[in-house]
Amino acid sequence: MSGQYLNEEKYLKQARRLNAVSIIMIILGAVGFIGEGILLFGNFVPFQRMGLVGFGWVLSGALAGFGLVLHMHANRRRITAYMMQSQIPVAKEAVKEMTPAAAEAAKEMLEEVSPALGDAAKKVAEGIREGMKE
Repeated sequence: MSGQYLNEEKYLKQARRLNAVSIIMIILGAVGFIGEGILLFGNFVPFQRMGLVGFGWVLSGALAGFGLVLHMHANRRRITAYMMQSQIPVAKEAVKEMTPAAAEAAKEMLEEVSPALGDAAKKVAEGIREGMKE
């Protein structure tokens, strides 16, 4: 084991494999879901086999769903990059809008707090002077 976790070649190879497997799962699941749904709901199956076909219909739907989840997992880097590209301009605009408001709020807070801090500093200085006299 090389101890290297961030290997781009290995990631790309695994992503291609996952994409291939997920597409196969989606296609098989969709074809099975549609085919068995037609058999099941079109009354083409004898009553004795309806349970088996219904079970296959549910399994086909689950296979397609798992294939979709696997496909999203294989492409999560692309999805994240797309989401970030769409969010960064909005975040930059928000920061530009908030910066003047935050500066104004800080200025107002400093104006309100500074007299109280000045009084506290005077009292501390008086206490030190009295302590030095004694």
